[in-house]
Amino acid sequence: MFNNLCYLIILPIILSIIVFFGIQSKAPSSVILTTFVSSSVEIKRDSDGIPHIYAENLIDASYAVGYAMAQNRLWQIDIIRRTSTGRLSEILGESSLEMDIFIRNIKIPQMAQRDINDLSPEALKSLTAFAAGINDGAKSLWLLPIEYYITRSTFDEFRVIDSQASHHFLALSLGMTWGNDVLRHQLYQIFGEELEYILPTSYKYSNPKSFIISKDELPEELRGNYTNLEKEYLTENIDFDIELHQQSAGSNSWAISGKYTKSGKPIIVNDPHLATTAPGIHYFFHLYLPGNNLSGFTTVGFPFIMAGRSSYAVWIGTSLKSDDIDIFMEKIHDGKYLYGDEYLNLKEFEEVIYIKGQQPRKYIFKETLHGPILENSIIGAKKMSPFLPNVEEKNLSFCFTNHYLTDHITDYFYNIQSAKTVEELRSLIHYFDVGRISMTFSTISGDIYYQATGRVPIREVDGSLVLAGWEIKNTWKGFVTHEEMPYVINPKKGFIVTANNYPTDSNYKHFYNIGNYFSQGRAERIEELIQEKINKGEKFTAVDQIKLQQDELDIFAREGVPNLIKLLNVSKDYNQQVKTIKEWDFVMSRNSKAGAIYVVWLRQIARNLIKNKVSEDRQHAFVKSLLMQLNLYKMFTEEYPSIEKICDNPETEKNETCQEIVSKSFIEACEITEGKAWGELHAQWLRHIPFTAIPFLSKFFDRTHYVGGMYSTIHSTHFDWASESFLSAYGPEMKFIADLGNNEENYWSLNGGESGNVFSSFYCNLLESHHYGNLTKFTFAG
Repeated sequence: MFNNLCYLIILPIILSIIVFFGIQSKAPSSVILTTFVSSSVEIKRDSDGIPHIYAENLIDASYAVGYAMAQNRLWQIDIIRRTSTGRLSEILGESSLEMDIFIRNIKIPQMAQRDINDLSPEALKSLTAFAAGINDGAKSLWLLPIEYYITRSTFDEFRVIDSQASHHFLALSLGMTWGNDVLRHQLYQIFGEELEYILPTSYKYSNPKSFIISKDELPEELRGNYTNLEKEYLTENIDFDIELHQQSAGSNSWAISGKYTKSGKPIIVNDPHLATTAPGIHYFFHLYLPGNNLSGFTTVGFPFIMAGRSSYAVWIGTSLKSDDIDIFMEKIHDGKYLYGDEYLNLKEFEEVIYIKGQQPRKYIFKETLHGPILENSIIGAKKMSPFLPNVEEKNLSFCFTNHYLTDHITDYFYNIQSAKTVEELRSLIHYFDVGRISMTFSTISGDIYYQATGRVPIREVDGSLVLAGWEIKNTWKGFVTHEEMPYVINPKKGFIVTANNYPTDSNYKHFYNIGNYFSQGRAERIEELIQEKINKGEKFTAVDQIKLQQDELDIFAREGVPNLIKLLNVSKDYNQQVKTIKEWDFVMSRNSKAGAIYVVWLRQIARNLIKNKVSEDRQHAFVKSLLMQLNLYKMFTEEYPSIEKICDNPETEKNETCQEIVSKSFIEACEITEGKAWGELHAQWLRHIPFTAIPFLSKFFDRTHYVGGMYSTIHSTHFDWASESFLSAYGPEMKFIADLGNNEENYWSLNGGESGNVFSSFYCNLLESHHYGNLTKFTFAG
């Protein structure tokens, strides 16, 4: 009887589980597509699971890209499009409601629909074909990804608007300056103008050493005397705590002229530093069209290559880090807001959000001429950048460049794939209005070209603090024209380096309008290594660039540690650790014990500087701020303004000195690291969305890999300074290297792998090689 029961019930269950996992682990196979396309399209999968798509035209190819992408990344496609359009709650329920509220509040779906209505017919056809490909690719699967069964949800039709909305969401994610605006407003009330010493936006204190375009390289028509922006310091208190998002999203890219390469043609390199997820946001494929072949990466949910090469050119990008969002405090009374001497009517718009297992909810949002009021989206904003509250007497409006400018980025990347010359590439800048990116190009003819894309606001008042919405002078006066955004063609130094650094020096006519949230360090080190090889008379190869991408020398440590050592005053118990630091080569390698002490030492200095001066949540926001982190090593130099007043603890009678803070922090770092190497503490964390938040499931879907590096090293990995963990949630998400003079010397990599299927052998198969091994080599078809 019992045996019969086993056969009838238990055995079928076991067999069903085996079949389920067997189907899930099966990689997509090659296929010939004949529906929806004008002529048959072939998708061939190689040994790495990468799709090679053979099509007669770009519209058919877009359909095939969607089809292949759905086979590899359907759950991720769904999560990204729902996040971007404020529809997560439909499959994840109440836990995602606040994020949906925030996205609807700042009007991303409306902006996406506006853009779709203004697309060219050709680009719209390609987006439509891509959406159809995703939907048909989903139907081709024997089983949906396992995430759908765990969440008890299903896939519904992918729409053109979903692709477009993801551009605005990505632009929002890369901006992340507005949280610092609120934090600086709050800390100014405590530190006054000395705040600039520890959270600087001033060119004087940031003192950049690396510019994408040097003074003598800037085109003559872009030169001029910039106008200093007026500083405004509101006396109104914003009495709530914010917590900045980890703001390390950035990138490296560089192009080296053919005069310095063995092949005699440019070499171009890219590795974007984004949130490290499993899978990552990028998707790699090869495309073969009549007269034009393409290889490269797109972002999930978009059909065109955004970083890669064609038969004619290569294009790559990094975040420009310009300031494209301002926060305005508004005075509201009886449904009106003060602007100048009069009260204007608030506009309203309605959004209905569907929630799994519940009745739909209707929300009425308000907006001023500056943008939507954030009063209804507190927690959603927390999950994106800062924590912004619902405080009725302090209404904050969200002024975002994307609200004002129609996005034609789809047309931009549609046309870039067939552009052949620098002149053709430069003519496309009129399509690029939102999502400010530092684009670098090289052509088969040998040109290298840098272009700051998008457009930035023209201001009279500095936007690095919360602004008074009732002051007319604070309103943006327009936008810098496409033609006057920074660019350079074939710079005389023979290379272009972009790593979120200042695009130009101060002789640029719109220098202050471009913003002041740029990063240093990585660009300086890249330039240093390139120039060293040039000075030796050595020629570059593509393989050289792999090693350069893996460099972990921290240029900030090299400059700052000697000054910190001068301030050290610790007992003999720490002689060994002091010796370790003094003998350090400043390389943040996985086996570096000095590197571990250094990083934790810096973090503890930041914590102790702000401790007892503000609330715990604001302390967290401060130590997360890259404005502080990138400047911390300078604060204790003799040339820097004294921060002794800031070092003092106001809660004690004794005056605490900076030497005491530096020494105390060193002791704390030694105790925390316990003699461990950096790689024993620090790991790259690939998070699954949304299961990373569920401990049981995160063990199955998440991945970690021990790494070296720091945000300021070329091999850039960044952890949350407010956390006790050293897990890095940001890093080089993909890598791409192309030698235009040697079709055999091209390399690619993803932080995890090509597949989003946790059962696939391509889910996270590239972790070690991506960070420290040889990247995957491919032959470009020419």
